[in-house]
Amino acid sequence: MKGNSLSDRGRSNAAHFLFGSLTSYAACMYALLVLRLWLGVTFFAHGSQKLFGWFGGPGPGGVVDMMPKLGPAFAAMPHFWAVLVIIGEFGGGVLVFFGVLPRIGAAMIAIDMVVALATVHRAQGFMTTFGQQGIIAICVAIIIAGGGAWCLIPAKRR
Repeated sequence: MKGNSLSDRGRSNAAHFLFGSLTSYAACMYALLVLRLWLGVTFFAHGSQKLFGWFGGPGPGGVVDMMPKLGPAFAAMPHFWAVLVIIGEFGGGVLVFFGVLPRIGAAMIAIDMVVALATVHRAQGFMTTFGQQGIIAICVAIIIAGGGAWCLIPAKRR
């Protein structure tokens, strides 16, 4: 009997119309795709600000100049840290967007955001940094579950 099976119970007609008969696995793969594309575009843009000076960004010189303000560890080697930030944001964004080693790209972005929370955004406090915390959560989801649908180089399944 159609509409009476366990898998159809609780599913609204609108959801069935929009998503058809997607299995839970397929739905998760497309959900990860949406997260991956958003994260990739966001960090491509942030990395482009730092690497090329696009979108009103400071460019590489501005990133190097910012490093000493973050503390003595960053002041000692500002060029090194600036390169890591640029690689983490731009490189991580590109890897995640295209699904080329998305777990590694997400890890790069997550590390970048943890350091940003501990340095740049530290004074703002826990309750006002929900955007950064959400980005870290998305990165952790991609690290755990992979990049989802349409990855160019998907993670191997065990």
